[in-house]
Amino acid sequence: MSGKPVNEDSLTLYRGKVVGFCNTGCRDEFNKAARAFDAVIDGN
Repeated sequence: MSGKPVNEDSLTLYRGKVVGFCNTGCRDEFNKAARAFDAVIDGN
């Protein structure tokens, strides 16, 4: 977390919640990492 303002084009939906980032690069990194965590959480 950088403390920078959230950009409107850098939002993503995760488990029914909107998550905001200051840039699309961080959003994309989160989306890749979230999929890995989802597999563990869901037992896949």
